[in-house]
Amino acid sequence: MEESLEHDPLFVIKDLETLKVITDPLRFQILEILGDEPQTVKYVADKLGMTSNRLYYHFNMLESVGLIKVARTQTVNNIIEKYYWTTAKEIMVDQDIVNANPEAVVEDINRVIIAALDTTKEDIIRTLHTLDFSANKEDGAQSNEIAVFRVKKRITDEDYKKISQDFKALLDEFQNLPDAKLSDPGVREYSVAYFLYPNASYENDQKDD
Repeated sequence: MEESLEHDPLFVIKDLETLKVITDPLRFQILEILGDEPQTVKYVADKLGMTSNRLYYHFNMLESVGLIKVARTQTVNNIIEKYYWTTAKEIMVDQDIVNANPEAVVEDINRVIIAALDTTKEDIIRTLHTLDFSANKEDGAQSNEIAVFRVKKRITDEDYKKISQDFKALLDEFQNLPDAKLSDPGVREYSVAYFLYPNASYENDQKDD
């Protein structure tokens, strides 16, 4: 079975049920792993260090609300393996849901943000434990540089929209890079965490004269 291997540009969450599905930290990690290319439940389980049986329920939940789909199947030893893929490159919450259920939506979005932050933190900590910081770049070793930036700046809405578009373009460039083979020299998996948001700490500042 083959399906078109193309992402929709955007998945819009239009109900609280779907929003609650992605607030689970484990499902958030599943979506992250499936974002690159179609994978089996077993592949995702191995990446997360757990058994496949623990993930079937979560895959079913994600599939039931349309966040993932079966991209293709493959028969191995008379067993049909399903390869799942995310249905869209980006996920957005419909503003009508926010307006109709502000408190519930804020609580669910808080869970999504915490899940993203926790996943990023665990990923970085795991990486720090495995990197060899004594390696000498001059000896041809891979760079172990980790870049972490946090910046606050008061800017116009127009500048905010422009910088947001620039960041998204850079992320698209990163996502669209061809996957290197593990056998190629200098190959390593890299991750990017992206947060850009209006900062409430400036909201109550007095306006400049």
